[in-house]
Amino acid sequence: MNTQLHHLRVGWLVSFAAVRQNPKLWPQAQASVADGVPLVFDSGAFSVATTGQPVSLLAYTNWLRANSKWRQADWCASLDVVGDPDTTYRNHASMVAAGIENAIPTLHLGAPVHWLDKYARLGTKRVAIGGITAQLRRIRGFSDADVDAWLSVVMPRCQQLGMVTHGFGINAEKLVRGYAWDSVDATSFASGTRFRTVPVYDGSKLRNIGIDELTERHVQHLHRIGVNTNVMANAFVVGVNGHQQWGQLLRAGLKAVASAIHDWNADLKTLYVSDWAMGHHILPMMGQWMRTPRVFMDVVQAHRQE
Repeated sequence: MNTQLHHLRVGWLVSFAAVRQNPKLWPQAQASVADGVPLVFDSGAFSVATTGQPVSLLAYTNWLRANSKWRQADWCASLDVVGDPDTTYRNHASMVAAGIENAIPTLHLGAPVHWLDKYARLGTKRVAIGGITAQLRRIRGFSDADVDAWLSVVMPRCQQLGMVTHGFGINAEKLVRGYAWDSVDATSFASGTRFRTVPVYDGSKLRNIGIDELTERHVQHLHRIGVNTNVMANAFVVGVNGHQQWGQLLRAGLKAVASAIHDWNADLKTLYVSDWAMGHHILPMMGQWMRTPRVFMDVVQAHRQE
């Protein structure tokens, strides 16, 4: 376990597709920025690919340009197409030409490394690495060995070109610990609201424990990091909207995932949390972490007290 004390920024990843479907997410995003939470934008194209509502380059670009939304973000992921590096490159070049100055491209698992050189010629200093989630690997037929072999070529080339990297959907220990990411993003913190589990980090391993399987030791651990376990089980009885029970599940999960990722990679600067319909439960905590880093470090230290 890494014992170096560094403050991991925890930010908010908002997808254009999600905001289009649920406009209430945008005021949440604006409020989070005002509260000091780092913000990034993604098209959300992959997540809605099967809904019959595709994301167009024009719509996404115009949305970012309207009221200069892109200026509120650390960066904006260009509209990408998994498995199609040519279209992904053209989309990125188009967004840069349209004035989205902080647009960054995505290089997907399996793409030839020479695409990084093409992006470098556009002046790219940050690139996202995508297509590595378990779901996409299964769909495209890539093994874990394929991932390792590809990253062993791509990541050093990024460093040679002076590019920092974001890992889309990178939150597995092996991948977080093993590579020089500048940032990653995760949705695993919210597993409790979907699968009736609680992510628990004991200072060494991150595990998803079923609510009905929590032992007294787990409960003591959760109490130590400020989680009220007495109300969590009721989250699946009383409903979801606005209830403190769901808030406990989300905050417990984010505390565990952020603490684990913090310990796994001392060079990682930012963990972005993917947009979530119940973001109001965690955004105030994220804002407090940004305003007062010591509060975040207290959470990390509490996880280590096993």
